[in-house]
Amino acid sequence: MTKKTNAAVDTLDEAETATRDDSKIAQPDPEQVKITPLLPKRFKQAEYQRNIFEAVPPAGTKYEDVLKPEYWVHVAYMLKIRDRIEVIADDFSYFAELIVTGSGQLWVNVEELRFTKLGGYKVEDDAAHAGYEVKFSGVVDKWVVLRGTDVMHRGSDTEKQARSWMNNHVRQTGAGKTRIGEATL
Repeated sequence: MTKKTNAAVDTLDEAETATRDDSKIAQPDPEQVKITPLLPKRFKQAEYQRNIFEAVPPAGTKYEDVLKPEYWVHVAYMLKIRDRIEVIADDFSYFAELIVTGSGQLWVNVEELRFTKLGGYKVEDDAAHAGYEVKFSGVVDKWVVLRGTDVMHRGSDTEKQARSWMNNHVRQTGAGKTRIGEATL
């Protein structure tokens, strides 16, 4: 019986030693203990939480001015914290994405998320008909057809569409053709 008793005592001694020795017990990682799981009320579809706007500053507007709170005075009432603003200069000189960090009735604080300087919109100078010109006039007016200083057509999405409008206009109105007795331009 002493053999069994000694074996039982040895097993108890090993168990006591194991519980006293902290190196043998797995300790939780202190970094893992600090993590708080994200609650469902803090996880939502973004399109229902904020808006994305496009701003088209007129050609020549300095990018530094766009970052000033007073620049947004006429649209401040539409913006709230977390809204995003995609800024594309009318002359394609820059593109930026901003986030609204504060807003009031007549001011908006924005922070830059990204900025890219663009080279402007380059258009080949090709007048298909005498006195007519197709050119890109910015994001708002898009492609326009000019006759001298008069804007004959605006709003085409592509140069090809503007040229098509010009060709149809010339065909329908006879514009660009010289009449008998008139000088050619």
